[in-house]
Amino acid sequence: RHRLATTTVSGALLGGAGDVVVQHAAASSDVDRTAAFFIFGGVLTGPINYRWLDFLAAASRSIAPQGGAASLAAKVALQSTVMQPLIYLPSFYLTNALVRPRPRRSFFPLLLD
Repeated sequence: RHRLATTTVSGALLGGAGDVVVQHAAASSDVDRTAAFFIFGGVLTGPINYRWLDFLAAASRSIAPQGGAASLAAKVALQSTVMQPLIYLPSFYLTNALVRPRPRRSFFPLLLD
């Protein structure tokens, strides 16, 4: 009934909690980093993925109506050529730059790795 709100809150909580677990395992603590993951999880994992996954399912049905491996290949291709480089990575780095404004090396070389 409230799928968008549920995925938004779940994304935020999982993003923040995941970062807390990683920092605990590394014996470090960075509240700004956890805030960035919390915000990113709520903004991208919730509302954007909510719409993106519906689009991806519809697009793969029109590209490969028979389903199977062709549908999977269409989803992977769209995810790899549209979502990751154009939406996910820029959103991730922008969120980090806004929430954690300390100087750090450029994010752009990381896009090429």
